[in-house]
Amino acid sequence: MLLAILIVSLLIYAWGLFSEYQSSQDSLADIEDTAKFNEQFTNYDREGVQGYELLTLINKVIDYNFRESNDVEAKGNDKFKPITIVINLGDENTRKILSNDGTLKLFTGSGNLKYTQSNTVNQMQNIISFTTETETRYGGADSATRIAKSIDSIFLSQTQLEHDQSLGFSEAESWQNAIERFNAYSTALQVSNQSNLLAEKERVCKYYEYVQFKRGKFNSVGSELKYDNTTGRVYQMVFNFTGEIY
Repeated sequence: MLLAILIVSLLIYAWGLFSEYQSSQDSLADIEDTAKFNEQFTNYDREGVQGYELLTLINKVIDYNFRESNDVEAKGNDKFKPITIVINLGDENTRKILSNDGTLKLFTGSGNLKYTQSNTVNQMQNIISFTTETETRYGGADSATRIAKSIDSIFLSQTQLEHDQSLGFSEAESWQNAIERFNAYSTALQVSNQSNLLAEKERVCKYYEYVQFKRGKFNSVGSELKYDNTTGRVYQMVFNFTGEIY
């Protein structure tokens, strides 16, 4: 009887050690999973992040917030805290570097402008939706970018008109050349006259700002990088536009 009790006690003790070991292994695995999860976001916690990198980060956040933080079947701790990205674009003078002629069309607003992307506020997603629509309209990102970069010669600033006239072109001929340039770049939308061309101007000006945004330099605000107390996962990042373009 004493031997049987001793064996049972040893089995209980061994089971306790095994359970403790298994728990520690599970905890280690959770820590490794959390670290791996955070790494895909903390890689952006630095100075000199380019705008196109921020767009990649924002798309990750949009996907994550939709799949994991908003899962309707998730319960309690199984539903992770959504991630919020805040981009401070600064005051109007700082943002003007993104525009073609100092007149903002896309990133408009007074004071210090902030764009937020979370599970409830979708300002950056709205920007991305507009640019995606524009790219489709003109036949792709490359086509839209070429049009935006040629904005002065397509929509004919006074300087460009004077230049064309110095080459022997009349104003009407200059506009016809501009139409041909636009149509050469746009593989999906073709315009037939000056009125049609000018109708596209505001959209192109907005897309130009987006192109500049992608080339912009942003610094992560380390003090605003926040982690969930329960899961240890990143849930907030903030970036400031430096006013510089690469």
